[in-house]
Amino acid sequence: MSRSWALLTIDGPTQYGGNTGYDDDLTALYRYDSSVPNCRNLQEGDFVILRDRKDALGAAIVETIVSREGRKPRRRCPECGKTKINPRETRTPRWRCKSCRHEFAEPVTDEADVTLFDAGYRGTFVPLGRGITARSVKASALRPNDQLAIEEIDPSAIDWSRVDNGQRVQELLRFSRHMSYEVPDPGSDLPDTGAANGADGGETGRGNAVRDRVLREIAARRGQARFRRQLIRRFGGRFAVTGCAVTAALEAAHVSPYRTESDNVPSNGILLRSDIHTLYDLDLVGIDPEHLTVVLHPEITDSHYGSIAGNRAGPGTDRILDVALRDRWLAFRIRCRQQLA
Repeated sequence: MSRSWALLTIDGPTQYGGNTGYDDDLTALYRYDSSVPNCRNLQEGDFVILRDRKDALGAAIVETIVSREGRKPRRRCPECGKTKINPRETRTPRWRCKSCRHEFAEPVTDEADVTLFDAGYRGTFVPLGRGITARSVKASALRPNDQLAIEEIDPSAIDWSRVDNGQRVQELLRFSRHMSYEVPDPGSDLPDTGAANGADGGETGRGNAVRDRVLREIAARRGQARFRRQLIRRFGGRFAVTGCAVTAALEAAHVSPYRTESDNVPSNGILLRSDIHTLYDLDLVGIDPEHLTVVLHPEITDSHYGSIAGNRAGPGTDRILDVALRDRWLAFRIRCRQQLA
């Protein structure tokens, strides 16, 4: 299950608590290390708000997290060795220790072995303008703590209707809630669900929740007759990937996953052959929103489905709601990375 976080970021290197800082790229990359609380709780697929000490700057969904081993320089007071030191712009000596109140010209520096993390979100970043401050983000914290650079939040506590790009942020939140799941094994049958199969909400429970969703969607397909008729008209009665005109074999697929009847709109649909529909629901087949071409998950690249890789989706695909295509593509890319990790 995805989680939501506020990430404290400052454009360019900074110094705080002896830490020499991280060189973040606000619109694409957040850097941190293993000394930061919650460093290992932040995961791919999580929703994040980037903020500085005054304003909320942007929102995104984490696409990738890359880690590597490294060393972290830390500045310390030469008198007591503590890291609670701050530079002063207008006074000399420039540095003062908050712990022992010693004033000095330069701190001493040492290094510690740490794991360095880069969280990337370039493809989903949404800038935030007026209507939201760092204070309102902090007010949504689940466990308020002024010392946390990575802080878990409840984004539903924020009034997004008053925020520039708030509608797009809400779309990211819906994506994060409904598209964050583990890919089921395509070589196995979808199992029965229920308490006996992990309905206690643990790891197995989450896997069964995925299967529940897929089973619901497959079972509901034939009952969505009007939605299917609309897509048959939009796609000329042809399979969006190969142009197959055997209408009886075609099903109405939802680009943004089906939740309520309001999702049965042509701008959220694509006409797919039944087997491809199932693979699409499992994010084993993706459609690149930029080129409208078919991409396969590594799990099925060498199967007989390899023949459709690179095919351009036909007329009608270009009329699908752009945000739905982008969000579904992001889910597909995340699953591919998890497979290759």
